Amino acid sequence: MQKIGIVLSGGGTRAIAHLGVLHALEERGIRPTVLAGTSAGALIAALYAAGLPPEQIRDLFRETAYFGISYFHVGRPGIFNMDALRAGLEKYLPFQQFEDLPHRLFVAATNLTEAKSEIISSGALIEPLLASSCVPGVFEPIVYRNSEWVDGGVLNNFPVEAILPHCDYIIGSHVNRQNDPMPTGRSLHKAHILERCFHLAIARSVYEKAHLCHVFLDHPGLSDFGIFESKDADKLFQLGHEFCTRSLPSTILSAE
Repeated sequence: MQKIGIVLSGGGTRAIAHLGVLHALEERGIRPTVLAGTSAGALIAALYAAGLPPEQIRDLFRETAYFGISYFHVGRPGIFNMDALRAGLEKYLPFQQFEDLPHRLFVAATNLTEAKSEIISSGALIEPLLASSCVPGVFEPIVYRNSEWVDGGVLNNFPVEAILPHCDYIIGSHVNRQNDPMPTGRSLHKAHILERCFHLAIARSVYEKAHLCHVFLDHPGLSDFGIFESKDADKLFQLGHEFCTRSLPSTILSAE
């Protein structure tokens, strides 16, 4: 029995496509036991590592205020705090420590104070998850370990290196495909443009590590979905499921 790991990139609401991937894997009898993630990918990885099924996590993402912020709100002065997301995690995560989770979890977050990326896999669970998903310019930085922290995607949007020593087989899921065209035929809010620039800036570091995965799922067609728009959760789930089903080789064995 192979020990299978999965790496989930950040991407806001687009990360719901990761849940379609997990669902497709389960249909093949594959349940990753080592998970790594950044930002929204870290949230999904944590909830899955805690034992929640993909469909339930999708429903939580649809309902959680973190993913309900519109681009209209993002354009306003001021910064939101993460109280709603904290409350959601405290409600649905039945574990308080990384060590309590049924499966191994590694979370990438950006230590803004020390200007470096860090992988967190032990100790208190909620604060690192908030730090990893703290989108700069939208949320107030998270204070943790005497430092200020922001979104892990700023410096590491694909923390595959964290699980290399712990897995026999690694699947990567990336929801910010570099060569997807920008949406056409509609007016783009400035937040769409900033988001596009951000993902282009960090894309090279993701693709440089793609070869470390046995399967790298670079989801096409997700650029039409904004990172804070949750109305298309079912569609994103379906797209992730379909792409994974088409892309998986037939030789993957069931995880331990």
